[in-house]
This record gives sequence, structure tokens and C-alpha cells, in this order.
Amino acid sequence: MRRITMLRAVAGAAVLGWSSLAAAQQDDSTGKWVDLNALVSTRYTYSFDQPLNDRITARVVDTKDNTFSLDTASLFVSRDEEDENFGFGVALDFGDAASAYATQRENPGSRRGSEGFDGSDDFELREAFVTYDLPVAGITVKAGKFATLLGYEVMKTNTNFNHNISHSILFGFAIPFTHTGVLLSAPITDLISFDIGVVNGWDNLDDNNSGKSVLAGVGFEPLEVISFYLAGAYGAERDPQEGNATVAQSGAGSKRGTMTLNTVITATDQLSFVLDAVYGHESDLVVAPARTEDAYWYGFGAYALFDLDQYWSFALRSEIFDDDGLRGSFGPVGERVTIWEITPTVSFRLNDYVMVRAEYRHDEASDKVFAKDNGRSQRGWDTLAGEILVGF
Repeated sequence: MRRITMLRAVAGAAVLGWSSLAAAQQDDSTGKWVDLNALVSTRYTYSFDQPLNDRITARVVDTKDNTFSLDTASLFVSRDEEDENFGFGVALDFGDAASAYATQRENPGSRRGSEGFDGSDDFELREAFVTYDLPVAGITVKAGKFATLLGYEVMKTNTNFNHNISHSILFGFAIPFTHTGVLLSAPITDLISFDIGVVNGWDNLDDNNSGKSVLAGVGFEPLEVISFYLAGAYGAERDPQEGNATVAQSGAGSKRGTMTLNTVITATDQLSFVLDAVYGHESDLVVAPARTEDAYWYGFGAYALFDLDQYWSFALRSEIFDDDGLRGSFGPVGERVTIWEITPTVSFRLNDYVMVRAEYRHDEASDKVFAKDNGRSQRGWDTLAGEILVGF
């Protein structure tokens, strides 16, 4: 009962039958040595408020206004056989998502979003890892670059592309995307599982300081209708050579700790609820000569998921995020800004390979952080989006 199992279970309402396709691809009778999968997502987003430079605030991937965009074109190559000890996984991204992930890899110590999620490349090696199943206690070792344990929403895959078109604020600003290091996973009992590892830190392929971070998670499923996953990361995340007002005097001296709790409630075969909570803290940030302060951020997200039939599904997401300018680009460091959003989404599956969906999203903030082309700023704005997904 690892985290990915829990997430894929609740994602069933949105996947709408794609799991059967994935199972067919893993049929040993095909004689394939590796599993090859792909996902292509094309998106159109329109803001009613004419954002400055056509950039939509509080987004991570779908930041472009009034244009068709390649959200992601992803390729997944893997091997994971039950009768073999060794396995591996590689994920390649192209498009807007790759640009966002590359931004954080190139600037792992920066506050999320301050550079605007426009990486220098439209290609990113999302994951590249090997696995080994130890002959004791069901322990699996993963080494390389892999997706984070933190948070509920994930980087889209062919079997889990989240329930809404736009990513949540919590996904974009409160947690990392990836880690590079070593991770151990194992079940403790039929109800409890754990993950623990040592990594370079947040989103950085090579460590940017002399310290390492601890990554851990615990899954608990007391009943078939409810499950929990608690995850956390703690360690030095700052580059000691950086000299701006948001970094510590020593990269290993400043410590960042983040914790998330995901709760999945399956009310009926058609209706599910998800609660996503996050808290983060970073110590010893230089805000003036000879003066340091701590920073913190927190947020809550809730999802209602309804699968009408094999074709139609509906999702409603609502969340709130509070930050002092460190994680989000919503204001100067030290000035707290609270931002929230609500997003209803409707999805229709054409067949086992193709899904189309549409959403409306309203964002609101405690300050005027949404900049417009006319030079003014406002507290909130509204967007519409459509998406076509093809996965196999």
C-alpha cells in the first residue's frame, strides 16, 4: 500500500477506464522487455481580465493566456516485473510542463515562481531511476531522480493526470517536484507502509550545498473507504553562494521543513473526497545585514470527485494558500499574502485513449497581486480552459 497505490485508486474516477488499457500493456504474452507509454496534453486557457504580458498569476504550467499550448508530451519507459529483483523507470517531458520543471532544476534555491516558470528548455528529464527488491521484509530500494512523495497532485502521467486541467496552488508553490537520491519503501503491515530516504533536496539534480535532506512518508489505510498518507522533507536547501535577501548566510545553516497530509475518502463507488494539507518552514533567512528571520507557509485543498458513468466525470477543487512571499511570487518577502481558488471541471472520455475536459477557475487574494495589461492590479480574476488528453 504505497502512496502511488492510494493516489491511483482515487484517480480512478478521472481516469475512467484507462487502468484496463495500462493492464493490457503489461501483459507478459506480448513479449516486450520494457513497458512504453506516452501522454500528450494540448490546452487552451483564456483569462477574462487581460493579464500583464499574457501571464496568468498563481499558475505553474498553464500560465499563458489566450493561446493554444502543448501542456506536455511525455514518454515513459519502465520495467517492473514481479519475478525480477531489478527494475527501472525513465520519464521524459516536452512542452510547458518541461519548462516549469526545468526552471526549478536550474534555480533550486529560488522562491518558486519568481522567475515565472519559463525554463531555458522545453525538454526535461523528469525521472530516471533504478529499483531493487531486497530479499527481506518486502523492502524496495529506488535510486536516481524521482517524483516527490509530498502533496496530492502529481506531474501528469498516462495513468494519473489529476482531476483538473490547471494544477493546484499547493502543487505549484508549496512542495517540490522531484528529488535525487535514494529511497526505501516497504509495507509494515497490511494497513501501514513507509518510505524513507536521503536526497539532495528540492528539485536539484546536483546538490547546491553541503547538506542533505531527509524524505519520508507513512501510509495508513484503517478501512477500505479511507486512507491517509503523511509525508515530509527536512534539510538544507539554500546555495551558500547566493547573496540576495532570501537566502541564508550558509546553505547548510538554513533548514527547510515541509509536511503534507493527504486523506482520501471513498463515499460510494461513484463519489470520493480528498483533503490535502501542507505546512512548510524555513529558518535563518537573511532579510537585512546581520539579521535573519524564519519564514513559513501553509495551505489546505479539498476535492469532490463524481464519476457519473463510464464517459462523464466531474471534479470540484477548492484550496487556500498562505505565504509570506518566500514560496509564491505574490508579494515581497516578509509580506503575507493569502490566495484561494475554486475550480469545477467536467471530463468526457471518447474512448480508451482520448479524453476531453473543460474547467472554470476563479482566483482571489488578500492583496492586489493579479497584474493587468492596463497597469492596474486587482484581487482576483477568472479563467476558462479546455484540454485534450491522449494517453496509451
